[in-house]
Amino acid sequence: LEVSEFMAQKMEEQKISVRKLAERSGVSSTVIQGIKSGRRKNIEYRTLKPLIHALGYRITFTKANTHRS
Repeated sequence: LEVSEFMAQKMEEQKISVRKLAERSGVSSTVIQGIKSGRRKNIEYRTLKPLIHALGYRITFTKANTHRS
């Protein structure tokens, strides 16, 4: 699932507009619209974190088990 799809889905489920998410997250509505539409691809963590948090989620990083031969 891409970030744009995740955000669009959660915004729809929670009935949150771009404007409301901008107010909650402190990220501009222009940036949010770009992410949501998929036009903005390289999203910095400092932008993504407040957006995801405003939607009620958190970002977690875990170390992958990689096996090298």
